[in-house]
Amino acid sequence: MAEILSARCSHCKKTGIAQCDGCSNRFCPTHFREHRQYLDTKFAQLLHDRSNLPHHIADHSSKIKQSQLKALLHDINQWEEQALKSVTQMADRVRNRIKELMTTKTSTIKADLDQISMELRKCKFENNYFEQDIKQLSARLHQIQIDLDRNKTRVKMIIPPIKLNSQVLVSFDRDIRHGKEYFFDGTLLCREHQIQLNEFYGKRNQMWRLTYKATRDGFSSTDFYRCCDRKGATLTVIQSSSGHLFGGYTSANWETHEDWKWSVDMDAFLFTLINPHKILPTKYQINAEGRNAIGCKATMGPTFGLWDICIHSDSNQNARSTVMFPTDYIDSTGKGRLTFTGSHYFKTVEIEVYALKHK
Repeated sequence: MAEILSARCSHCKKTGIAQCDGCSNRFCPTHFREHRQYLDTKFAQLLHDRSNLPHHIADHSSKIKQSQLKALLHDINQWEEQALKSVTQMADRVRNRIKELMTTKTSTIKADLDQISMELRKCKFENNYFEQDIKQLSARLHQIQIDLDRNKTRVKMIIPPIKLNSQVLVSFDRDIRHGKEYFFDGTLLCREHQIQLNEFYGKRNQMWRLTYKATRDGFSSTDFYRCCDRKGATLTVIQSSSGHLFGGYTSANWETHEDWKWSVDMDAFLFTLINPHKILPTKYQINAEGRNAIGCKATMGPTFGLWDICIHSDSNQNARSTVMFPTDYIDSTGKGRLTFTGSHYFKTVEIEVYALKHK
């Protein structure tokens, strides 16, 4: 009897007539069916997740490969251009030297001969010449003949084979394989995007610390300046409600002001990571003067250019944030105001601002 009383349903405490081999619980007929239905549902979800995984892997792999391919080809193209430029500059110097050797002495001889010819014509025209004049002109003419004979020497040129001082090595990046992080404490950037932003910045292994996260610190402009005022160089990452990822970098300080204050920054740039046009991650340079790189005003969030990208206060609650690109930044992909979100106005769901992490 004690044995029967102990074998109770784990849900309703009625007599449990069946035991699950997985969880070892006993169930009454009703709750055993419910337990099996629960297991069937979980297993069906597992099958669904497994069937979707190859598509996610293929999509993620494709995006990573395209982004890496663009970055790597850009680097090798720059290296090639620089090498060709160096060779061209050296060849131009050699050409100029050849012309100098071939023409300088000849030009001098011709000038001397022209001078003697003019003096001979003058003497003949005026019928005014004596023994010493003939002797002097004859000596000068003889010297020209000597110079001509000397100038017959051929110019010799030795062209050595081009030897590169170093090899271009291509291998797997250990940092990628080991999952090294460069942007700490944020949630918006995958490793590939972190690497891409560091390439835009110009230092591949640069570390960044999160100084502002809107969902943690607040979306108001007061929250932004409270966290970002006078932090030095910063990189701002914005995620729109449409899921697009973009932002900008500035080496200038964010500073709260009652009215607009604009900063000059030759190093500032905008970027897109995820956009509606399937444009690969792209860096957009500031204008040649670096003017209006960022704008600071107490009632507004981070603003790049004369509203190339302008984030309004409480940007998660309204669609007043705007894209006026290109105004002070250069559009290299031709999508204009639609570049970042596909719309002139947008809402945000997250903003992260990173400052340089010093060792």
